[in-house]
Amino acid sequence: MKILHDDYSEDDKLGHDLVRDATVTLICSVERKAKSSFTIGIYGEWGSGKTSMLRQIRSSLKSEQDIITLWFNPWRYSEGEDIVPALFEHLSNELEEKTEILSTNKSNGKEPKKLTEFVEKFKKVTVALVSGVNAKISIPGMASLSYDGKQFANMLETDQANNKKIYYGIADYLEESVANMDYRIVVFIDDMDRCSPKRSIELLEALKVLLDLPGFVFVIGVDFELIEQAVRNKFSAAGRNDFEGNYLDKIIQFPIHIPSPNKEKIKTQFISGFLESLGNNRDLYSDIIINVIGLNPRSIKRFMNVVEFTLELSKRRATGTQTPQLELIRVSSESQQTL
Repeated sequence: MKILHDDYSEDDKLGHDLVRDATVTLICSVERKAKSSFTIGIYGEWGSGKTSMLRQIRSSLKSEQDIITLWFNPWRYSEGEDIVPALFEHLSNELEEKTEILSTNKSNGKEPKKLTEFVEKFKKVTVALVSGVNAKISIPGMASLSYDGKQFANMLETDQANNKKIYYGIADYLEESVANMDYRIVVFIDDMDRCSPKRSIELLEALKVLLDLPGFVFVIGVDFELIEQAVRNKFSAAGRNDFEGNYLDKIIQFPIHIPSPNKEKIKTQFISGFLESLGNNRDLYSDIIINVIGLNPRSIKRFMNVVEFTLELSKRRATGTQTPQLELIRVSSESQQTL
């Protein structure tokens, strides 16, 4: 059987290459000396190709010598786990690994010493968050983030340069060292749609509150409608009716809505190969499939896999080949009421 796997693609198969290339240029245009981070939202519905877009953007940035790319999948962490310390721990590990590589290979002509200094501070913050801190940080119009445990200031060493404790929050603690770096750090956050609404909001707010740092660029793949509805529900549950439609605008500075896939590419990549036996009618049936299923790549893949499996099953039944009996479980009306 021919099976279409639900894998991301390193090459554009949907006609999104112009959007991808423009986004790469946008990232490279972000000023390293800007006073805050820059967040790009890659908006698209379930199965629209967000992961492939993010992977292709990251791959295109590999040739940029002053950019370090990091990747974070929040849905891989259990719902009982605090997502903010998990984010910092993951980024800290990746940064440390990338710094070691850069220190070994100085072919880009950049001295990673300043980067190393930043990574060391970042590791201290990570230890503080993982150990538990008592910091409450908020921004106007958003929920506060709070952590239980020892005071944040006591979890970090005294800032010898300024001879004072760090009481002004994580971003303030990291800002000076990150401003001196010769690198920009681009963090890709994928599949936020798979997280619970509560976790998605916590993560978005953490980016704005804790990692609003110069030289940082966040590229987030997310379903805009799902996140917006999650925010509405959160405000409503809190007894607030003052939901602001521009809530996400406070966090995501540049929204990019993934356009609909190119119809001819969908036919070529996902449908035509299954319909070769139809000859001249192949294009007609491809159009029928698209008219019924739509252009969502994941939906198309699932449908074509079902068609392929059904054809294989029909062949085996027609030739008398033994196959496992597939049964539909009929639930009685009484059972339906119980469920």
